[in-house]
Amino acid sequence: MFNLIIGFLLVSSAPNFEILRDYGVDPCFGKAVAVVESGWNHDSNLAINKNNIFGMHGMSFNSVDECIHYFGVLMNKPIYKAKSIDEIGRIYCPANAFNWSEKVKAVMAKISGKWGGVSCTGNTIRERRRHVEFNLILNGKRLVTWS
Repeated sequence: MFNLIIGFLLVSSAPNFEILRDYGVDPCFGKAVAVVESGWNHDSNLAINKNNIFGMHGMSFNSVDECIHYFGVLMNKPIYKAKSIDEIGRIYCPANAFNWSEKVKAVMAKISGKWGGVSCTGNTIRERRRHVEFNLILNGKRLVTWS
Protein backbone atom coordinates (compact mmCIF):
# COMPACT_ATOMS: atom_id res chain seq x y z
CA MET A 1 0.00 0.00 0.00
CA PHE A 2 2.78 2.42 0.90
CA ASN A 3 4.57 1.96 -2.43
CA LEU A 4 1.30 2.34 -4.32
CA ILE A 5 0.65 5.68 -2.66
CA ILE A 6 4.20 6.87 -3.37
CA GLY A 7 3.64 5.80 -6.96
CA PHE A 8 0.63 8.10 -7.05
CA LEU A 9 2.96 11.03 -6.63
CA LEU A 10 5.33 9.92 -9.36
CA VAL A 11 3.12 8.76 -12.23
CA SER A 12 1.84 11.03 -14.97
CA SER A 13 -1.73 11.11 -13.62
CA ALA A 14 -0.41 12.62 -10.40
CA PRO A 15 -0.27 16.35 -9.78
CA ASN A 16 2.27 17.95 -12.09
CA PHE A 17 4.91 19.20 -9.67
CA GLU A 18 7.26 19.80 -12.62
CA ILE A 19 5.29 23.06 -13.06
CA LEU A 20 7.37 24.38 -10.15
CA ARG A 21 10.54 24.34 -12.28
CA ASP A 22 9.07 27.31 -14.19
CA TYR A 23 9.24 29.25 -10.91
CA GLY A 24 12.74 28.08 -9.92
CA VAL A 25 11.31 25.85 -7.18
CA ASP A 26 12.52 22.26 -6.82
CA PRO A 27 9.58 19.94 -7.65
CA CYS A 28 10.76 17.58 -4.91
CA PHE A 29 10.34 20.37 -2.36
CA GLY A 30 6.82 21.02 -3.66
CA LYS A 31 5.95 17.31 -3.47
CA ALA A 32 7.29 17.12 0.06
CA VAL A 33 5.30 20.15 1.24
CA ALA A 34 2.15 18.70 -0.36
CA VAL A 35 2.73 15.35 1.38
CA VAL A 36 3.29 17.02 4.76
CA GLU A 37 0.22 19.23 4.34
CA SER A 38 -2.27 16.84 2.73
CA GLY A 39 -0.86 13.31 3.03
CA TRP A 40 0.74 10.95 0.53
CA ASN A 41 -2.58 10.51 -1.23
CA HIS A 42 -3.53 14.21 -1.01
CA ASP A 43 -6.69 13.30 0.88
CA SER A 44 -6.99 16.13 3.42
CA ASN A 45 -10.21 18.15 3.54
CA LEU A 46 -8.53 21.11 1.85
CA ALA A 47 -7.11 18.90 -0.90
CA ILE A 48 -10.38 17.12 -1.61
CA ASN A 49 -12.81 20.02 -1.27
CA LYS A 50 -10.70 22.96 -2.44
CA ASN A 51 -7.90 21.45 -4.59
CA ASN A 52 -5.52 22.89 -2.00
CA ILE A 53 -2.75 20.32 -1.54
CA PHE A 54 -0.40 22.74 0.24
CA GLY A 55 -2.59 23.40 3.30
CA MET A 56 -2.94 27.13 2.65
CA HIS A 57 -5.91 28.07 4.83
CA GLY A 58 -8.61 30.18 3.22
CA MET A 59 -7.46 29.27 -0.30
CA SER A 60 -9.54 27.44 -2.89
CA PHE A 61 -8.43 26.48 -6.41
CA ASN A 62 -10.18 25.31 -9.57
CA SER A 63 -7.61 22.53 -10.00
CA VAL A 64 -4.59 21.02 -8.29
CA ASP A 65 -2.37 22.38 -11.09
CA GLU A 66 -3.67 25.88 -10.34
CA CYS A 67 -2.72 25.31 -6.70
CA ILE A 68 0.78 24.21 -7.75
CA HIS A 69 1.16 27.34 -9.89
CA TYR A 70 0.10 29.48 -6.94
CA PHE A 71 2.62 27.73 -4.69
CA GLY A 72 5.36 28.50 -7.23
CA VAL A 73 4.36 32.18 -7.25
CA LEU A 74 4.18 32.19 -3.44
CA MET A 75 7.68 30.72 -3.05
CA ASN A 76 9.01 33.51 -5.28
CA LYS A 77 7.72 36.27 -3.02
CA PRO A 78 10.51 38.08 -1.13
CA ILE A 79 9.41 36.60 2.19
CA TYR A 80 10.24 33.05 0.94
CA LYS A 81 12.67 33.44 -1.97
CA ALA A 82 16.23 32.21 -1.37
CA LYS A 83 15.35 30.85 2.08
CA SER A 84 16.21 27.47 3.57
CA ILE A 85 13.49 24.96 4.43
CA ASP A 86 13.93 25.84 8.11
CA GLU A 87 13.47 29.53 7.33
CA ILE A 88 10.45 28.81 5.13
CA GLY A 89 8.96 26.68 7.91
CA ARG A 90 9.13 29.55 10.39
CA ILE A 91 7.00 31.63 8.00
CA TYR A 92 4.81 28.99 6.34
CA CYS A 93 4.01 27.03 9.51
CA PRO A 94 5.05 29.25 12.44
CA ALA A 95 3.19 27.28 15.12
CA ASN A 96 5.12 24.10 14.33
CA ALA A 97 8.08 25.27 12.26
CA PHE A 98 10.73 22.80 13.46
CA ASN A 99 8.54 19.71 13.05
CA TRP A 100 7.23 20.98 9.70
CA SER A 101 10.69 21.54 8.23
CA GLU A 102 12.01 18.20 9.56
CA LYS A 103 9.02 16.40 8.02
CA VAL A 104 9.55 18.15 4.67
CA LYS A 105 13.23 17.16 4.68
CA ALA A 106 12.40 13.56 5.60
CA VAL A 107 9.86 13.29 2.78
CA MET A 108 12.39 14.75 0.34
CA ALA A 109 14.86 12.08 1.48
CA LYS A 110 12.28 9.32 0.98
CA ILE A 111 11.35 10.55 -2.48
CA SER A 112 14.91 10.95 -3.74
CA GLY A 113 16.47 8.05 -1.85
CA LYS A 114 14.08 5.27 -2.82
CA TRP A 115 12.67 6.43 -6.11
CA GLY A 116 15.57 7.52 -8.26
CA GLY A 117 15.23 10.13 -10.92
CA VAL A 118 13.23 12.49 -8.74
CA SER A 119 14.92 15.82 -8.26
CA CYS A 120 15.74 16.72 -4.68
CA THR A 121 18.55 19.22 -4.90
CA GLY A 122 18.88 20.72 -1.45
CA ASN A 123 17.20 22.28 1.51
CA THR A 124 16.63 25.58 -0.22
CA ILE A 125 14.79 26.91 -3.20
CA ARG A 126 17.58 29.31 -4.02
CA GLU A 127 18.35 30.23 -7.57
CA ARG A 128 19.86 27.23 -9.35
CA ARG A 129 23.23 28.92 -9.93
CA ARG A 130 24.04 28.88 -6.20
CA HIS A 131 25.72 25.85 -4.66
CA VAL A 132 23.96 24.42 -1.62
CA GLU A 133 24.90 21.54 0.63
CA PHE A 134 22.29 19.81 2.73
CA ASN A 135 22.70 17.14 5.39
CA LEU A 136 19.59 15.39 6.65
CA ILE A 137 20.24 14.30 10.22
CA LEU A 138 17.66 12.41 12.24
CA ASN A 139 18.38 11.25 15.79
CA GLY A 140 22.04 12.16 15.39
CA LYS A 141 22.54 9.98 12.30
CA ARG A 142 23.27 11.54 8.90
CA LEU A 143 20.92 9.93 6.42
CA VAL A 144 21.43 11.93 3.24
CA THR A 145 23.77 14.58 1.89
CA TRP A 146 22.95 16.64 -1.17
CA SER A 147 25.07 19.28 -2.80
